[in-house]
Amino acid sequence: MKKATFILTVTLAFGLFTDTCLAADDMGIDIHGFISQGYIKTTHNNFYGDTMGGSLEFNEFGINFAKEPTDNLRVGLQILARDFGSNGDDELTIDWAFGDYRWKDWLGVEIGKIKTPKGLYNETRDVDMLRTYIFLPQSVYSEILRDTDLGLLGAGVYGDIHLNAGGLLSYQLIYGTQNIPANESVSQALQGTTAYTTPIVNDSIDVETKYVIGLVWDTPLDGLRLGATYDNSPILATAHATKTVAGLFDEGDIILADFDKYQNTVVSAEYTVGNLLLVGEYIRTAKKFLITFSGVPHEKGDTISDGWYLGSSYQIAGWFHLGGYYSESYKNTDDREGKTINKPGNDIPHRGYFKDACLTTNFIVNEYWNIKVEGHRFTGTYRIGALDQVPDANGKVFAHKGWNLFAAKITFSF
Repeated sequence: MKKATFILTVTLAFGLFTDTCLAADDMGIDIHGFISQGYIKTTHNNFYGDTMGGSLEFNEFGINFAKEPTDNLRVGLQILARDFGSNGDDELTIDWAFGDYRWKDWLGVEIGKIKTPKGLYNETRDVDMLRTYIFLPQSVYSEILRDTDLGLLGAGVYGDIHLNAGGLLSYQLIYGTQNIPANESVSQALQGTTAYTTPIVNDSIDVETKYVIGLVWDTPLDGLRLGATYDNSPILATAHATKTVAGLFDEGDIILADFDKYQNTVVSAEYTVGNLLLVGEYIRTAKKFLITFSGVPHEKGDTISDGWYLGSSYQIAGWFHLGGYYSESYKNTDDREGKTINKPGNDIPHRGYFKDACLTTNFIVNEYWNIKVEGHRFTGTYRIGALDQVPDANGKVFAHKGWNLFAAKITFSF
């Protein structure tokens, strides 16, 4: 049913597209968008849905509108429908919407639902034509945390500072709040458990305030840019238990996960020379949390997670790009082998890390169409959703340390 709804939505949108563009052109409105369909197949573990049997629940449709009423003022919005396994379900949402006044090169003001910087590519992670990979490295651009990373409701300032011989320094400062769906991937990350051993249903995820700082330095060395981003967003997740688990909680107990510290710091470097792009990024996440069951403290922690990747892509021909990366991430920097991982019914060290070797190809059909084919070899299960994993014959989950992913995706952009 949801596929039929998505197809109907897309058909109606494109049916109106020609007339809309003609009318919009007369009003000075820029219209752009994209539609994609993908396929995912995994071995041993699922990846955001039933992917072990192969899945077509991997599609996006976005259309955006922008207008410049004056030389300094710009307004715009994007409508997005997305399906990624158990997330999205092709529901239409406002992906971003903003008003932007650029007073000087070094100072602009923006308000609305703003895409936030995190590393070099977070703000453009949904623009398929701008990158070689299907999936950005999960160490920095985790799919399970997409809703917390992508944007916020608030206001910010930004600008470009010309350093003369020192290059160009771009900055962003954004402050606001977030609306995060309680029934999607973020809830899996916060509860940190599995449906097979601790049945928990999230009721709400609240982020009252969040602030983000982003810096990008286009250095005097042609092709080299360096970046740093920082964000802080205390999170309160509320859930309830659907049945009694002996020694943990009773059916109906209220479970609170209070993250009074949730901070990400990312440092980045990208170098482009000719047709070759080289990139590396490192992320450090500081978390301080308290989990309670009906008011009774259950678990608390003050931990540091981190991750990194090195990647490259090369334009072999105008129609063909080849790329790849190697990525690692760790749940606790003091326990890179996962020896302290211990959840009810499971004591699996590889839940504490995630390693990813990726090789990808991008075929540029023309300025509107591209096709990507990608393979991954994963080691570990830290960066995947708890509710998607497959139990072994003994009922244990997260039992598969090494596994593979194959993905293909076709995108039309206009």
